[in-house]
Amino acid sequence: MFALEHPSFADLDMDQVVRYSEGISRNELLLAAHSAVEQAYQKSLRTRTYNRVTLGDVLLKLASLVDHESPIYKHIEDEAVAEFLHNLENDDML
Repeated sequence: MFALEHPSFADLDMDQVVRYSEGISRNELLLAAHSAVEQAYQKSLRTRTYNRVTLGDVLLKLASLVDHESPIYKHIEDEAVAEFLHNLENDDML
């Protein structure tokens, strides 16, 4: 599995990723995960600190693959916003 090969996924709740990827093909899910890893890697290079992949990172990648009128998109959006606010409150984004 892709997540086992990348340590930046270590803290990610894969059950949530699976729940939010309903209706998305395995190939699309792999592309979204790969894109999230690449984004975290690029951020690590810019900031010179280790950046793990967050649920919000993966959800943002998945959101582009889901019908924006579907209930699953609303759940993805809500989860991404909640993680963003949590990180903002905990200064994880600075």
